[in-house]
Amino acid sequence: MQERHHRETEWFAIKSVEEDYEVIIGSLDTICQQAYKKPHNAKNLLYQHLLHVSHGNIYLHITRTWCPTPIPVFTTNFQLPVRFCELTYGTLYIAIDPEKTTIPVRDASRIATICGELLYICEMRILLQKISKLLCSHFSGELTPREQEVLSLLCQGKTKSEIAHLLSIAPRTLDKHKQHIYDKLGVHSDLAVLFAAYTYDLFLPLDSNGE
Repeated sequence: MQERHHRETEWFAIKSVEEDYEVIIGSLDTICQQAYKKPHNAKNLLYQHLLHVSHGNIYLHITRTWCPTPIPVFTTNFQLPVRFCELTYGTLYIAIDPEKTTIPVRDASRIATICGELLYICEMRILLQKISKLLCSHFSGELTPREQEVLSLLCQGKTKSEIAHLLSIAPRTLDKHKQHIYDKLGVHSDLAVLFAAYTYDLFLPLDSNGE
């Protein structure tokens, strides 16, 4: 009888933990939208949200910053790296209520993954905003069909000789097209062209061939 009661108590504890983490994971969708609108606040927003919804049981210690978020003062059951590809943003520290008898590693891993993805997206969004300001470019005048072709190939990373060959034009003709593109976008280099084209929706990375 006691063994049966113990199994039932353990089952309810497991279900309780699983439900708690499903709520936390579900709540991250709203935080992701808020962070995307204000990427500069993403770090603190995510840290404070996880601490709040977990009742102090989850700490997101972000180290990829000059101002890291606090390290937890409690003894953690386990910790997980917060990464996106090769970038490491910090560590997710988990502390489980002693009355609950399981550690939801799978759900904690999902939270760590979501945090890594969100921080990467916000970091890239901030970077693009900074670059756009530094460029101080201005789009004046529509590009001709040929200029659009040249711009597309430049954004794909094609070299001068490759573009001239693909479009069957002389290098000097290509130089004239490039200068017209520079003038219309208000930039002075191929790198600046890439970001300016992205800013003005003249280059859509999702449509590129990945080369």
